[in-house]
Amino acid sequence: MADILPDFTLKRSSRAKHVRITVTRYGELIVTVPYAFNIKKLPAILDQKKAWINKSILKLKQQVDTDLPDGVLENVLQIPTQIKLKAIDAVYNVRIAASEKEQGEMHRYPDSETLDLLTPPTHNQPFIQKLSETDKGLLDPGSGCNKIKITETDKETLLIQIDFWDQEVIVCGLNSWLTKKAKQILIPWLLSLANERSLPVKSVSIRSQRTRWGSCSKSGTISLNKALLFLPPYLVTHIMLHELCHITEMNHSKRFWDLLEYEDQNTEMAKRELKNIWHTIPLWAVSR
Repeated sequence: MADILPDFTLKRSSRAKHVRITVTRYGELIVTVPYAFNIKKLPAILDQKKAWINKSILKLKQQVDTDLPDGVLENVLQIPTQIKLKAIDAVYNVRIAASEKEQGEMHRYPDSETLDLLTPPTHNQPFIQKLSETDKGLLDPGSGCNKIKITETDKETLLIQIDFWDQEVIVCGLNSWLTKKAKQILIPWLLSLANERSLPVKSVSIRSQRTRWGSCSKSGTISLNKALLFLPPYLVTHIMLHELCHITEMNHSKRFWDLLEYEDQNTEMAKRELKNIWHTIPLWAVSR
């Protein structure tokens, strides 16, 4: 079997009820098992499922562009070693400090193939210790136990402190940090553009859309994608002006495009660039 199947990563999980085989979008094989599972049974299970595994690897590799963004580790959830926020010309080197270098269960693998095998464990032993909830600096991304703290120690370093190493929690924490950063940067940016044009913006929110850079409601509420921080400033401004123009023209009529081109003389160039820019956004930033 070794000459057919790739190396795999084994993860023990207190939450797992049975064996789970996952092939990620980059052809990585992840096997998650309950704590009580007898590892000696794995070779036979993988051999039995090798046809499904090889088919899934081939299918996913055909779907993905293997060119990874700069500053990204080749791991399942794309935890970055460096974060480049082009919108504000900032680069953060990421440092991760975990008290225990153990892996918890990863609940979601974007664009992956997963096969669950019904192999119930004999017990379900918890393994994550909950940190003090009095520490207001800690972000809880929803794990229920494992907590994470993300600090900008200086203008170039992002320190991630986590009690128990878990890639899913780290990615969730990074997205919480990015959302907070987007609120600090993007909301004042848009309101400044609106004030310059005397446009009535009811409210501004930061969201995590997977396919849209922004939206504008009939009431004048504008939503912006936190991933705008990865775009150069002129594209961010263009997208904001696009949404602001919708306050006057709630459509994509000729009057709308004429108004947008009046406000932004780079509209045609921006439209062309935005068609092919999603692939430059780090996977961790669009995984939620």
